[in-house]
Amino acid sequence: MLYSIISYITSRKNKSLEKELSKEYDERDALIDGKVARFSLHILMCEIFILMFITNFVVIPTNTALFVVLVSLMISQIGSRKYYNLVL
Repeated sequence: MLYSIISYITSRKNKSLEKELSKEYDERDALIDGKVARFSLHILMCEIFILMFITNFVVIPTNTALFVVLVSLMISQIGSRKYYNLVL
């Protein structure tokens, strides 16, 4: 009986600690998502400007250009998410 009471009390303390940690983790995830989105937006703008410049000299099919943009954004998102997970 005494063991179950002590176990119950310690589990209540752990739940309040878990709630605080989960809130902090959620804020951290939101911060990482915001930084990743901002980085991806900068990459997208640079790619658009580069593609606009290149299309003045070479004809690039739309599907190819969109595929290049999609793949590069996926790679930059994965890389930046890993980077910000290590930093933050």
